[in-house]
Amino acid sequence: MKKKLFAILFVVLFITSCATVQEEIIPEFEKIDLSVKNFDGKEYIIAQDNTNDIGNIFFYSKDSLYYDLLLAHIDKIEKQHNVQLKIITSLGIGSDIQNNLFTSLVSDIKMCDFVYFGSDNANMRAAQAGTLYPLNELPDIIDLSDSEKYGPINILECCMAKGNVYGVIPNNWPQKSNDGNVSTLFVINETLIQKYGLEDPRDFYEQNTWNLSKLEEITPLFHVEDGDKDIKAFLGHSAAFARGFSGAYKLTPIYEKDGELLPVTSNPTLITAIEWAREYITKYADDFTFLSRWDAWKDLSNGDCVMALGETMNIIEIAKEMENFGIVPFPVADQYDCKDIGMTYSAMTTMSIFSGVESPEECASIIDILFEDIEGVSKDDHVESLYKTLFFDKRDAELYVSLYKNAVYDYYGIGGTSLQTIEGLYQTKTGQEIVSSLEGVMDEQMEINIIPNYLAMQEYNK
Repeated sequence: MKKKLFAILFVVLFITSCATVQEEIIPEFEKIDLSVKNFDGKEYIIAQDNTNDIGNIFFYSKDSLYYDLLLAHIDKIEKQHNVQLKIITSLGIGSDIQNNLFTSLVSDIKMCDFVYFGSDNANMRAAQAGTLYPLNELPDIIDLSDSEKYGPINILECCMAKGNVYGVIPNNWPQKSNDGNVSTLFVINETLIQKYGLEDPRDFYEQNTWNLSKLEEITPLFHVEDGDKDIKAFLGHSAAFARGFSGAYKLTPIYEKDGELLPVTSNPTLITAIEWAREYITKYADDFTFLSRWDAWKDLSNGDCVMALGETMNIIEIAKEMENFGIVPFPVADQYDCKDIGMTYSAMTTMSIFSGVESPEECASIIDILFEDIEGVSKDDHVESLYKTLFFDKRDAELYVSLYKNAVYDYYGIGGTSLQTIEGLYQTKTGQEIVSSLEGVMDEQMEINIIPNYLAMQEYNK
């Protein structure tokens, strides 16, 4: 299989050997009595979500392409700025981190300076609990309009509360912009595409013809019967399909009409999207299968389907299972440009400042320095290395690194939105029945969370 450790190590050595030493830029801050060059040997603790991958840092595995480069980056910062950065995982994972942060805050015991959240939706809950410091109050140090460095505002929404931004993404670092669960993708068994002479959906995407009509066209064609083998067009969870068609019709939690901000249930396109889905699953019921589980890539690897519904967080696991696969986003509704992808996400990895620290300004300066480029790797290197170590076609690597740009946060981590409710209803109720049943359900969520965050993002996007 292409994904061998020696290939990864080879690319690490290649990129490192091609690195050029860049002049260190020391930012100057106004109205802050702080020596950025020298932190007097002070230790800062970064509490990171624990994972099954013991020993990772910032969710780069020890055998990944960027692990050693990031270690070198941190070592350089520690030496140049006389600072110690200690990464711990003892605060637990997910809600455990959130609870421990709150306990630390109320007991006035500082357990950490920073938190690096994984993709389990704890970051917004921690922000709402008051355990994180609002980074938008430090504009002289962290310029949130610098989306190349800190991540675009649509991705930072997963770490916002009441219009304040409590977390940022090391967007200069490879893979971090998609280090979460952006959905929904069709993952393609390219071996089956070639074996049965099927047209590759990636070609449709390139030709700008990858829309819902094209999906309907290929669904029966991708259902292959080969002797006793019944190969479905695709397999996947019904909720993943719902997220797909919601994105296809550009549905978001907010619907703006005549200057008024309303929940998605007020958007007439919602009924259109639901009715399309209902007609599709009725017409092509024999050609695909909805699973009760989310890991359809195992069936994909076994040749039980030509495509599987997945998320970006599944890609590494898929690469371990398959000899040749491709990715393509869920297609758009026919009236849209297929390159204007409609995607949703539930969480991203973000870094935040614990609200119990003595000097948020010092901590913000650490983030600003830490989030600089990792020496020895550029965004072009990222695409190339993904192609060499993860994907089998450069088109997949290029698509992968761009998916987050149109992604919309779904608020799953704090109770979800109407779109989550629709995931469980669209097969049994009509669009109008669903809309009627959800009247008023989202009013409190809209007023407290979604609208304030939406308005703040509009300001950043000006």
